[in-house]
Amino acid sequence: MFNSDTIPIQRQGFQLEELDGETLLYRHSLKKMIYLSESAAVVWKLCDGERTAQEIVNLLADAYPETRDTVIGDVVAALDSLVREGALHMTSRASKPN
Repeated sequence: MFNSDTIPIQRQGFQLEELDGETLLYRHSLKKMIYLSESAAVVWKLCDGERTAQEIVNLLADAYPETRDTVIGDVVAALDSLVREGALHMTSRASKPN
């Protein structure tokens, strides 16, 4: 699990594309395409460089109370996957420049 002050930040060069009900991240310079599940697409959109991972979990748990028990795992899995794919990088609030 990420620390409560960990902030996921979208890497530059990735473009979100929605085609035929599918959500993809595309990085033109690398000709790289990443398929996003519905929950991963929501997480990606919430990674604005300001919200912490915990704030994203809280927002989604409040928005979808019926799935509160699975939200943490879904958010962590989406963040892990997006970091592994190179679409996100993580920083902490303490190390983020003002």
